[in-house]
Amino acid sequence: MRGMILVISTLLSVLIVACNENTPKSSPRVQLTLPPIATSTPRPTQIPATASPLPTTVSWWPTAIPEATQRAVSVSRINDTVDPTQNLLLKEGEPVPPIVLTDIDGNRYQLDQLQGKVVIINFWTVGCGSCFFEFPLLQAVYEKFGDDILILAVNVSDLAEETRTLATNLGVSDPMFVDPEGAIFIRYFGGAVVPTTYIIRPDGTVYNAYVGPIDRTLLDAILTELGIQESS
Repeated sequence: MRGMILVISTLLSVLIVACNENTPKSSPRVQLTLPPIATSTPRPTQIPATASPLPTTVSWWPTAIPEATQRAVSVSRINDTVDPTQNLLLKEGEPVPPIVLTDIDGNRYQLDQLQGKVVIINFWTVGCGSCFFEFPLLQAVYEKFGDDILILAVNVSDLAEETRTLATNLGVSDPMFVDPEGAIFIRYFGGAVVPTTYIIRPDGTVYNAYVGPIDRTLLDAILTELGIQESS
């Protein structure tokens, strides 16, 4: 028994010595070198502001009335299958065909029987903003030249009562027409966009066609060339 205890004691002593030899004497230290902490935040460099003197004269105020420039206008397309620069039937210098237009009061106008006057056929529609620009212009020309011209304002829709109301509200006195779905406009006048205006000479031949809104200067020049003088 005593021998057994001696053996166990000897083994324990050997294990203790082995553990002590494998244990490091001291743990290694890791040193970190950190940048110094700033005690104040540096201010950004300031760019000195320079004050510009106020102008003594206003350079943008015009000293003369500038010449008129071409207006930026829009048109409303009603037919995608027609080239608006090519009319189907009416050609410059040709006699106007016997096309019949009926105004909103039921009066019939056959174009080839309207000789003796300059006939202005203006195609428009309610949804066309540029078309409304022409209403006061055409009315003024109609009043100025009296019986020498005839203006036919054709709405390329079937809105007869709306056309009547519009003419009353705008003070338009020239005949007002409707062309349901633009059938006549498309077939005979190459209608693709509005406004489009056709000018017929007093002899019943086609003078010219204008796609897009026309202005007073252009219209006066056309009438002067066609020999229309202001009524006394």
